[in-house]
Amino acid sequence: MKPTVVKKILDALWYIANTVPLRFKIMGMVIGTAFIIALFTTLQVKRVMMQETMRQLQDVSCSVARELASRAPEYILVNDLFGLTRMMRSAVTNRRDLRYAFIVSSKNEIIAHTFHGGFPEDLLNVRNYPVNKSNGSPLMLNTNEGIVWDCAAPILEGTLGVMRVGVSTKRSMDVIHALLNSMLMTVTAVAICGLFFSAFLTWLLTRPINALLHATRAVRRGDYSIRVKGSSKDEIGELVEAFNDMLRRLAEVERLRKERESLRQEYLRRTIVAQEEERQRIARELHDQLGQTLASLRLDLRLIENAPNKNVMLERIDRLRNTITQEMDAIHDLVLYLRPSVLDDMGLVPAIEHYISDYVSRSGTKVDFIPIGFDSRRLDPLLETSIYRIIQEALTNIVRHSKAKTVTIILEASDQEIRAVVEDDGIGFDKKALHRKSMGLYGMEERARLLRGRLNIRSSPGQGTMIDFVIPVSGNMGVGDES
Repeated sequence: MKPTVVKKILDALWYIANTVPLRFKIMGMVIGTAFIIALFTTLQVKRVMMQETMRQLQDVSCSVARELASRAPEYILVNDLFGLTRMMRSAVTNRRDLRYAFIVSSKNEIIAHTFHGGFPEDLLNVRNYPVNKSNGSPLMLNTNEGIVWDCAAPILEGTLGVMRVGVSTKRSMDVIHALLNSMLMTVTAVAICGLFFSAFLTWLLTRPINALLHATRAVRRGDYSIRVKGSSKDEIGELVEAFNDMLRRLAEVERLRKERESLRQEYLRRTIVAQEEERQRIARELHDQLGQTLASLRLDLRLIENAPNKNVMLERIDRLRNTITQEMDAIHDLVLYLRPSVLDDMGLVPAIEHYISDYVSRSGTKVDFIPIGFDSRRLDPLLETSIYRIIQEALTNIVRHSKAKTVTIILEASDQEIRAVVEDDGIGFDKKALHRKSMGLYGMEERARLLRGRLNIRSSPGQGTMIDFVIPVSGNMGVGDES
């Protein structure tokens, strides 16, 4: 077998071993060890018993042959073949392992035998005659009834023939097999007991490990309050105690981190609130003071219409009036950009619709706005302002950079979160190249992050741009009231 094939097999076995749970590994080792010991013991017992049984049967066959050879002359000398046959058959009947007995004369003729169905002639060919010490030792014969030990003993030193007997090993083999079966049953019972014992052992070992695994998964989810119960004083107990101590330290670190994050969130929230308050003040001043001033100028210009050189003056006055009117419109747009009053008066959706209406009239870009789940629902003021600013910045970037013809805005509200998607069919951009240089994109991401949300930007050259963000509602409710 090639080394690479062997390596693949070993790697596969190692992979399987690594994927098996610990409890099955321990149970497998216990059962495997018990099985190997039982198998080795059974094979050794069988080998020893077979050797000893065969040796004893050889001795028995020779002993019986000599005994019957010593008794045979009294029948042969008086030519009592009937009595000789009865004596040998009686011996076969009384000795359960004795399979047959027969006498061969010096002329290689059968004098008497114990076979009822006729003498098998093949038995005469397994030995050389006359029998002496060299060819009279036991021979192992494989028969249809199993192994038979055939032994020959001369009668009166061979002058009257040879006594041959066959001792069967069948009964002894049956006893050995019964003993082995009993051993196997005992081994099976011991293996079952070992299985229960190993199951209990693995339960003791894996219970704290499973508890550690459960606690580790809880920590991965951010739960540092969990603790592992440990009652043992061994190495696993020390591991549990060290793990609990680590959890206590992590919980303290997480508490400090949350406190710092809460302070950061509060600081940034107050910064945003201050920015919005300042924008409201500027909007009021622009509207109340500068607007009134420009209106007064327009009234004054009307009085100038009656001055001399009326035609020239009227032409200039008309041009000045148009300029002032345009400036007033620009100031009005600036006021709406800084803080649209409709956002405070009517809510997020009407404010976005109003802004989109002005946006379409200025840019000529088609905008499809789809609000879902709002109805007459109002959100926290800070949450509404942040969402409005994100969408406002997205539309501003589109008109400046994307050259889009159509924009789709989907805004969906649920009890848990606010979802929004702003997608255009413009030229797109390389996010890796431009994202870090764009303060507008960074500002949108930061606004979403400050509200514990997330904002994603997907774009590629020639494929348009899609901005989606998710902001939770529950963690941001009441923020505006606190301000």
